[in-house]
Amino acid sequence: MKQKPKYSVVIPTFNEEKYLPLLLEDLHNQTFKDFEVIVSDANSTDSTRSIAKKYGATVCDGGLPSVGRNNGAKLAKGDVLVFLDADVRINRDFIECIDKEFSNKNLDVAVGLFDTNFEKLSEKIVYSIWNLSKIIRQKTKFPDGDGQFMVFKKSIFEYLEGFNENVSVAEDSEILKRVKSNNFKFGVISVRYVPSSRRYKKIGHARVIIGSTLAGIIGYTILKNNKKIQKFLRDIYRLGY
Repeated sequence: MKQKPKYSVVIPTFNEEKYLPLLLEDLHNQTFKDFEVIVSDANSTDSTRSIAKKYGATVCDGGLPSVGRNNGAKLAKGDVLVFLDADVRINRDFIECIDKEFSNKNLDVAVGLFDTNFEKLSEKIVYSIWNLSKIIRQKTKFPDGDGQFMVFKKSIFEYLEGFNENVSVAEDSEILKRVKSNNFKFGVISVRYVPSSRRYKKIGHARVIIGSTLAGIIGYTILKNNKKIQKFLRDIYRLGY
């Protein structure tokens, strides 16, 4: 009988054949091996699913990011959930560093920091500011974090009933607000990951910054249940699904 993994890595996808194999290769080369990989796919029309199966990942049906993460979590066997976006990159000791820091700080939920080693100064500045925002706001009622990389104790995630599937933008900020309102232990860990710059290349820095700011501040507060506002924010962001 196969031993239950300590961690479950959940990756929501939609037509990610270009990026997913890079992340799955990073996961394959991890120094810490006690984890499983679940790819929650929103009916991709490319080879995303076959790539996931090739790397030995469990594949389930997804949807919008909140739906995909929730569906993946339902299948997870690990006691700790690690949510990653399909287009991020990670170092070989990524899971090992999570294992050390998340446990040592006795956290219930955590987010990491962006790797700011970019060639473009503009990207370096933007992600450095976001890192600072995460660090400063972790003790407030409105913590900063992003779904590209989040860590949850599975028991806490289940208590919160997962991501709000009625929120199509800022679902990551919305769940962190509930984490804090329920007095669970939240923190920013020093584990870094490389975000994809494809949104910058596609729509420019200004539009991403505006979309992120509005989604993070407006999206989960006054207007979080307004479908028209959510569509407006998603159009700014031009998310793939």
